[in-house]
Amino acid sequence: MISQFNIRMLEKKHHTKEIELCGIHPVLTLMKTLREDGAKNSKCLAYSNSGDSTGDRTSVVGYGACLFY
Repeated sequence: MISQFNIRMLEKKHHTKEIELCGIHPVLTLMKTLREDGAKNSKCLAYSNSGDSTGDRTSVVGYGACLFY
């Protein structure tokens, strides 16, 4: 949803608890502000999770880097 710049769906999926995202409010604020400033696209540059480093995937935290333009 972030890579598709789909703010509405991101909000909906978070509200219905279909997804979890630490810092959802700062992410949504950023996306809305950038949209108001003219950004129309986004691209996820990288994604990994803590299991990629530790090998333990029983409980992970994800990390992403996205570009808005």
